[in-house]
Amino acid sequence: MRPTELTYSCLLAAQRALRPQPVAHQHYCQQVRAVSVRAMRAAARATAQQQAATANTRKTAADRRSAAQRKHDPYRPVTASQLVVGSLPMDLQRAAHLLHRAVQDENWSVALANYRLLADRNVAKAVTAEDFTALIRHLGRSILQNGAYMPSDTEIKRLSDLFAHFRRDYRPFEIPDDVYGILIDAYARRENTLGMDEVWNLIFEDGVQPSLKLYNATIQLYSKQAILGPAERVFRALLERQDIQPDDTTLAALIKARAAGSDVDGALELTSLWLDSSRTPHIKLFNSLLMAYRKAHKVDAIKSVLQHLDKHNILPNIITYNVIIDMYAKAGLVDEALAILKRMKLDSEAEPWRAHCAPDIFTLNSLIEMYVKIDDMETAVELFESMHTYHTAPDVVTFTTIMNGYRIRADVEKVEKYFQLMTHEHGIRPTASPYSVLVATYAASGNVTRVREVYDELIKQNIVPNRKVYRSLIWAHEIAGDPKGAAEWYWTMRKREITPDHQAVATAIRSQVWYAAPADEMFMSVNRIYADAELCSVVQTDVVNQLIHAHLRYGRSVTGVIASAYETEMRGRRLKPNYHTLNTLLSRGILPSPIASDPRHSDATRFRELLTRVEAEKAATDEQTLNSTSLSAEVNTAPPPPPPPLQPKTPLTDPTETAPIPLFPPDVTVSALSDPSLDPLICALDQLAEEHLGRQPADAKAAEARALLAVYRDIVATGSLIPRATIFRLAGAVDELVGPLEWERLCKGTV
Repeated sequence: MRPTELTYSCLLAAQRALRPQPVAHQHYCQQVRAVSVRAMRAAARATAQQQAATANTRKTAADRRSAAQRKHDPYRPVTASQLVVGSLPMDLQRAAHLLHRAVQDENWSVALANYRLLADRNVAKAVTAEDFTALIRHLGRSILQNGAYMPSDTEIKRLSDLFAHFRRDYRPFEIPDDVYGILIDAYARRENTLGMDEVWNLIFEDGVQPSLKLYNATIQLYSKQAILGPAERVFRALLERQDIQPDDTTLAALIKARAAGSDVDGALELTSLWLDSSRTPHIKLFNSLLMAYRKAHKVDAIKSVLQHLDKHNILPNIITYNVIIDMYAKAGLVDEALAILKRMKLDSEAEPWRAHCAPDIFTLNSLIEMYVKIDDMETAVELFESMHTYHTAPDVVTFTTIMNGYRIRADVEKVEKYFQLMTHEHGIRPTASPYSVLVATYAASGNVTRVREVYDELIKQNIVPNRKVYRSLIWAHEIAGDPKGAAEWYWTMRKREITPDHQAVATAIRSQVWYAAPADEMFMSVNRIYADAELCSVVQTDVVNQLIHAHLRYGRSVTGVIASAYETEMRGRRLKPNYHTLNTLLSRGILPSPIASDPRHSDATRFRELLTRVEAEKAATDEQTLNSTSLSAEVNTAPPPPPPPLQPKTPLTDPTETAPIPLFPPDVTVSALSDPSLDPLICALDQLAEEHLGRQPADAKAAEARALLAVYRDIVATGSLIPRATIFRLAGAVDELVGPLEWERLCKGTV
C-alpha cells in the first residue's frame, strides 16, 4: 500500500517527539528505540489534541459565553446569522465574521464598512441581533451625548436603514426598546414629528413593552417640539400599563408639554392633582410649573411658587433661578431679574454645597435677552464683555441673541460683525440659529440674492438648516412679493423631512394670499399647504386666520366664510379667535391700505367724537349727583348716633397660619379692551349682539352683521384684548349693514 500524506505527517511527528534532547535533559530519555506503529498513532493523537487546544484558546470571550449558554440551554433557537453565513460565498462569510469581530473590538469603521457590503448584497440577515443593536447604539451615541447636536441626512439614513433591516430580519421582541428611543430622539432633533409618530406607533405594532425611561424621554421630546397631542397619547398609553406607574419625571415632562402646547390650564390642573396626593413633590415639578406660568406670561405666580417651595422645605436649584430670571426678562422687569441674580450669588457663596446655584451661561443669556427686549443694546454688550467675571465664556446662544438685537435695529453691519467675531476670534462653530438671524436680517429688506448666498454657505459648512432658517427664507420671498419662491422653500423644507410649525405655515399661506394670482392658483396652493399643516397637526389660530383670508380673496362672502371655514376650523378645533380674525373678516379679503389703517378714518373719528360726548355727559351727571348728595348732607343736621360700646380686644392671629397658600393666583378679569373709555361702545355692541343673535336675519346684510357680532362675542369670551381701531371698524361695519343706528342712544343707555 502506498503511504498517504497522513502517514508521513504522523511519522515526522513521532520522529520529532523522539528526537534527542539537549544535554541538560538527556537523563529523561536515556533509552532510544525504533519508531513503531503504536508510537506513530500516539504521536498523531497528541498532535490533534494540541491543535484543538490551540484553536480553543483563539476563541473570543463572546464566543465562549455563547457556547456556554447553548450548552446550558439546549432549546435555545439558533440565530439567523448561523443559518445564513454557512450558505454565503466566502467573501460574504468573511465580511460577516469581520463585522462581528469589529463590533467586539469596538472598531466601528470596519464594522460599518462590512455592514454596508452585506446590505448592498441583500444579506444583512447574516448580522446577529446583538451586532445590530451595538451598531445602532454606537450611531446614536453621538446624538445623545450632545444636546444641541443635529444629525445630518447621511446619519439619519444610516440609522433608518439599520433599523429597517433589524426589524425585517428579526422578531420584534428581540429589538431592545432603547433602539426605538434612539430613532425618536434623532427625528426630534431634525424637527421631524411625523417620523417620531411613526417610530412610536411601530413600538406597539411590534408588541414591544417600552420602559418608563422611554415613556418619559418621548414625552420630553414632544414637549420640546411644542406638540401636545402626541405627548398626551404617550401618557395615556403609560396609564394603561399595570406594571409601571408615572413618576415625578413623567408628570414634569407632561406639564412642560401642556405648557408648550398652550394648554396652561391643563398643566396647572395636573400640578394641583399631584400636590393633593400624598407623594412628596420634587423640585423638577415646581420648575415645570414655573415653565407653564412662563408660557402663560403669569409673572405674579412666581411668589406663590416660592412660598410653596418654602412650605415643602425644598430649596430652589439653578433651573428654578434661571426660569424665574427668564420670566422677569421676558416681562421687561429689570429690577426683579437683577434681584434674583443677586440672590443666586449670595446663595452660592453661603454654603459650599450650594455652589451649583451660581450664575451660569443660561442666566447671563437670559439677562442679555432682557436688555435686547427693552432695546438697551449698550448694556447687553457691556454684560457680554464682562462674562469672564462670572467665569463663563459666551456660546452660540449669546452671539445669536446679540445679533438678533441688532437685527431688530436693522443694523446689518453689527449683525455681520458679531457673526465674524463668533466664528473667527472666539472660534465657535455656528449652528443653524445664527444663520437664521443672518437670513432674517437680509430678508427684512427683501434681498433674496443675499439670502440665497447665506443658505448656500450654510450648506457648504455641512450645517443642517432648521425650521427657523426655512421660515426666514419663506418670509424673504414674501417681502419680495414672490409667492412661488416662498412655496418652493416651504416644500424644500418638507422634502428634508422637517415638520413645519404654525408660524412657518402661516407665513407660507400669507405669501400666497397676498401676492399669488390668479385666484384659482392661489386657492389651490393655499389648500395644499393647509392640508400639509393638518397632516403635521400644527393648525393654530394664525393659520386659520390666513385660511379665512384666502377664502375671502377667492370671492366668498363673509357670512359664507364664517359659516364654513370659521365654524369648521376655528370652532371645530376649539381654537381661540383673536382680533386678527375679526380684522380679516372686516377687510372682506381686501389687502390693507394706508387709508384703512389711518387713525383719522371716518369710523374712528365718528366714534371717537361719540365717546367724547358720552363721557362728558357722564361726568356732568356724576357732578350733579355729587352736588345733590352734599346738599342733602348739609340739610340733615341731626346729631350722629352714639358710638358702640368698647369690646375686649381679641388676639390677632397670623393669617398665614390658617389661610392656605394659593398655588394658582386668581386670574385677573381682563376686559375686552385695554382702554376703559370704550366701555360704553362695548356694551352697545354687546346689546346689539344679543338682539341680532336672538332672531333670524331679515336679509343678507343683517346675516353678515349677525355673523360678525357672533365672532366678536367669541373673542370677548376668550378674554383677549381688542384694539380701539378694531372696535371702531366693527361698529362702522354693523352700522353700514344694519343701520344707521342710534349709537348715542345705545351708548347712553349703557352708562
